[in-house]
Amino acid sequence: MNIYVQRMNYDTAYDFVKSEILEGRLRQGWGIEGADLNGGPEKFIEAWRAAGAEEPDEWLARKYRNLCIMLEMKPGDIIIVPKLNMNAPCGDWEAWDTTFTVLEVTEEYRFEPVAVPEWDGDKDFGNIIGVKVIGSCSYYQSDLANIISATFGNYRSPENRVHSRVISEAVKAVVEELIAIHDEDSAETDELTLIQRSVEKCTPEQLRPLVNQLFLEGGFAAKNLDEMTFSLMPSSSLIGDIALAVCGKFSAVRVYTHESEWQEDAVNILVDVAGTFSDEALQDARSRDITLLRLSAREFAELLMKYRVILPE
Repeated sequence: MNIYVQRMNYDTAYDFVKSEILEGRLRQGWGIEGADLNGGPEKFIEAWRAAGAEEPDEWLARKYRNLCIMLEMKPGDIIIVPKLNMNAPCGDWEAWDTTFTVLEVTEEYRFEPVAVPEWDGDKDFGNIIGVKVIGSCSYYQSDLANIISATFGNYRSPENRVHSRVISEAVKAVVEELIAIHDEDSAETDELTLIQRSVEKCTPEQLRPLVNQLFLEGGFAAKNLDEMTFSLMPSSSLIGDIALAVCGKFSAVRVYTHESEWQEDAVNILVDVAGTFSDEALQDARSRDITLLRLSAREFAELLMKYRVILPE
């Protein structure tokens, strides 16, 4: 397994580059029409001369020789891309400026220039390596990540081979960490999906005890358990989890597993895993200034999982 560091000037094409990686294509610039690396340095220089490049031939030849590192990349190799965060929007500067992404090569080099929307349709980024995302990592996430990111200043060319044994070992360890995190996330997602499917099969009568237990575990005190009305306790965090900022105005929460008479001076939550509020319910709520929140099966399953409420067999 060989390790490489790829740098690029994203400019306004950051979102485009990210979207291409999600489709399995790591693109590199200097890939205008006619500049296929397989064509040799003469064709590369000709293409850039035709595009109006004024740099000396030797400068363009050096650029070509550096980009040709992409021709060495084989499936199973690792590419580190600094200043790329696959988990955050590009508008969040700190999130991507201090994050690197680890990619595994899946396909060798190919050439396919594409019109970049943010660049008025000009074709570029034709140099492609097939990849899959292993994960994104903050420069400061761990000592190993810090070791890797501290060397980025040594890799200033568009394409860079990593020869340092220390860095190579650090990269391999970070890859193992990211794979382990992905496996844990996948297992949690699988468990959540199973809970969601069980919730979707519940009748209103089966949902009632789950709602009772959920609100009790969430820091509420039961005022009337049969009617499922709960008083908010100071330590409760459940209100935040269901995203009701207005709850501070109310003295109680009443939860329903089907539509009925809504209680005034309370937050009325409808646990509805199949449909939506009826027009009558919405009109009734608006006329009495009542806050309604519908919890979907997925949202309800997430709360059950977080507060460790076990579904009955």
